[in-house]
Amino acid sequence: MKVDTISFLLKQIKKCLEKNEIPAAFYMALTLPDICGHLMFPDLKSRPRYIKWFDKYIGNYEQSPLCKEDKEWEELPYLSGETMYKIRNSILHSGNNDLAAQLDLNKFLFIWDGLCESSGIAYDIFGKKSKHWNINIKMLSEKIVWATEAFIKTGSYDKKDLPYLNIYGEDDIPDVFK
Repeated sequence: MKVDTISFLLKQIKKCLEKNEIPAAFYMALTLPDICGHLMFPDLKSRPRYIKWFDKYIGNYEQSPLCKEDKEWEELPYLSGETMYKIRNSILHSGNNDLAAQLDLNKFLFIWDGLCESSGIAYDIFGKKSKHWNINIKMLSEKIVWATEAFIKTGSYDKKDLPYLNIYGEDDIPDVFK
């Protein structure tokens, strides 16, 4: 049976989220901006298309208006396409979520369940600045799902380029391989 890759992944991610299998949902969700970016910007290489797609559908809505109005807040971390691409690479290619140094932070944490996202800049009693960021992975996975569904609904890609997976069940496997 042939199924379109995006619909298949969306369905699997939602199943994982319902069962509280947050890491599995997150790992699959990280691939959606790659696939959607390839559909929307087929002439770009992986990095720029991932960043461009992510910013268009998620990143441009993540930065606080304070950051744009007041220079004091511009250092506050937010989920841009560039940041998300660093997260994607570190997780998928290195299996590492210790991103504090890459993101110029003192502390970076993935929150796997429960608590909300937070970021901030704090000063200790000696005036030393400290930047932290906690990202709720379940919420991030849901945002990527919603953005992907919005992208699919817009139809701003060539439908003939939609990728497909061949899904085989036990009944589809020839007896010689059983």
